[in-house]
Amino acid sequence: MRSRLMLFGCASILALTGAAMAQAEIETVVVTAAKGGAQKLLESPMSVQVLSDVELKAKHITDIHDLITTAIPGASEEEQIGIFIRDYALRGSGAGGGVGDPMIGYYIDDTAWAIPNSQVAPSLRMVDIDRVEVLRGPYGTLYGAGAMGGTMIFHTKNPSLDRLTVNADMTVAGMQNTDTPNTTVEGAISFPLIEGKLGLRVSGGYNYQAGYASVYSGAATGTPLARHANDVHQEDIRAVLLWQPTENFSARFQYWAFGGFQNYSTQMQSVSPAALTNWGDFKGFEKSHSNLYSASLEYNLDWATLTSATSYFRTAGENLYALYPTISLDQGGATQNGKYPGTYSLQQEFRLASTSKGPLHWVAGVYYQDARSLYWYTIPAFSIGAKTNVNTTNWSTFGEVSYDLFGGKLVPLFGLRYYNDDRSFTSTSNPDSTSPVTVNGSVKPSVTTWRANLSWHPVEDMTVFFNAGTGFRSPIMQSAPQVTALKTDGVDGQLSLKPDTDISYEVGFKGRLSDINVDYALSGYWLTYKNYQTGVNTTTGISAFANLGTARTEGFDLELHWYPLDGLTLGFTGNINRSVYGEIDPSVAALSSSGFDVKKGGQLLNTPGYTARFDIGYERDIGDGYTLYTNAAAIPTAKRINQYGVYSATYTLYNTAIGVRYGRYDVQLFGENLADARGPFYIRAVDSPKAMVVGPNPRTIGIRLGVNFD
Repeated sequence: MRSRLMLFGCASILALTGAAMAQAEIETVVVTAAKGGAQKLLESPMSVQVLSDVELKAKHITDIHDLITTAIPGASEEEQIGIFIRDYALRGSGAGGGVGDPMIGYYIDDTAWAIPNSQVAPSLRMVDIDRVEVLRGPYGTLYGAGAMGGTMIFHTKNPSLDRLTVNADMTVAGMQNTDTPNTTVEGAISFPLIEGKLGLRVSGGYNYQAGYASVYSGAATGTPLARHANDVHQEDIRAVLLWQPTENFSARFQYWAFGGFQNYSTQMQSVSPAALTNWGDFKGFEKSHSNLYSASLEYNLDWATLTSATSYFRTAGENLYALYPTISLDQGGATQNGKYPGTYSLQQEFRLASTSKGPLHWVAGVYYQDARSLYWYTIPAFSIGAKTNVNTTNWSTFGEVSYDLFGGKLVPLFGLRYYNDDRSFTSTSNPDSTSPVTVNGSVKPSVTTWRANLSWHPVEDMTVFFNAGTGFRSPIMQSAPQVTALKTDGVDGQLSLKPDTDISYEVGFKGRLSDINVDYALSGYWLTYKNYQTGVNTTTGISAFANLGTARTEGFDLELHWYPLDGLTLGFTGNINRSVYGEIDPSVAALSSSGFDVKKGGQLLNTPGYTARFDIGYERDIGDGYTLYTNAAAIPTAKRINQYGVYSATYTLYNTAIGVRYGRYDVQLFGENLADARGPFYIRAVDSPKAMVVGPNPRTIGIRLGVNFD
């Protein structure tokens, strides 16, 4: 409690002590998350956070993991196997395990990263992101299933239609306990093919993160099997073609390939010193690759804007790790040489949004998805393995309408979405054996989600809002061995679980205190789940899934940005969260933990009680065309409990950067995790020698060189 009061007390001081300071101009930020056109952030009646490309670079946020774990209040990493197989949570949503449809919606422009039966987030780097919009809480009417806890929208950069632009960065950094430097090279070129009408942008990058962990065949004694072993290679390439033949029509075509490779794993048996033990003679690894194709067409009808968003992507990942016994995971058929079908998603959305200046505003649309996923695993020591193919053909129709009362001072909004899913699965036990067992099944869930919102704009720079809405997630599919294991332990296991739903209530206000140059946003939320789908550990050693019961999450989000002097910025983002179980099935609860009682009122697994970030930045001209800038941040994170009743460490990351810009050139020195905090922040298992823990990367200090020809 003392830590929480300190966090919010310090943030309040930022807002209250600037009355006598000089004023600076504050940038106006816009969002498009409501799908009805651009809207000022301060006027948007939603709990939404925006991070621009400039802010991402200033805070040295280079990938989705940095973004979620250091910059978004209430966000946390829920599970991690390697650098690519990661699951995240917002406000406690996402704590049910790594399999099943996502509880957070991820969008790349208009494309939903929607993989059935998988919560793995896209392994994006921020090299070509224009801005990120984060919606907290369920917005099921706009973003459908898979957005129970929130939605993250990654808006990518467009080509220039009138000039040649070139951007490039190179980073070299030394990380504690490594023998080679981290290196990153990335760049983009954009040029008009037909001036004012047709443009092309090509970008890409490569990132190498040195290994810092030692690997031992058995216990951590004697000479290790390998040193500096868990190194990571990531790369991506992207091409965008933008065509605007008239003022009323535009077409945008995109191809993006991204992925990489990691030796061994980020799940360790010790984070200090960093060590992976009991690996035998296996060469562990993780690899991931994804390909995205998308086309967005937009036509202005004067009274409305018609948008067509089409996308197709394939993704695959595989993982091999030892740890008594060796376990292999394959998501997407990466290693099956075409023997099994891969993972893909084909999506189409049509929507129409009003553009009239009258008091009535609306958006309506239809959505269709044809998708398939594969989850395959094998555990040789137990002579078991399974593959589960999940196919879905789903569609939905949605709409929202609002009306300006009293000249726009009071705006009620209501929306609905109807979702229909035709989902089938095939589960095969020991598919490579002489006697595989195959089980087929199908479900056809449908649901109607709704949202009601009332916003009040008492003055130009202030918005007060109440938002209520529902979310929905399709049922988790699992294999026949998992069901058998559940029934052995007295749980009514099913190949297809019941879908879980949630309902959220939120009150918030946001605005700007122009006299003292402060932007603020505060919201309080209360959210309940029904038929909560969760992971369990059976007595046979097989992880499985079941409906646990109900759960509740509640808390506060706070954002403050203060500009007391020209060039000086002070910022705070923070969250206090309480996530607990409600009425639960005791037979499922008994398998949901080892040494930790899952009970009514007990804390949900892997949900921190608070997250926060304090920032201070300064920028000024130092003469002869040179600009000096600096940023420093402290990022504390609360402890969280795992299924063994063990709490992860409370820790604070300290990051800083100082740089000089001269015309088109930029040189920056930066430091990350300067106190070399090791956590761990995530604990999967604690019993030696099978412990699996993950901590922050060690202390890193480096230099970034940039060139910008815009």
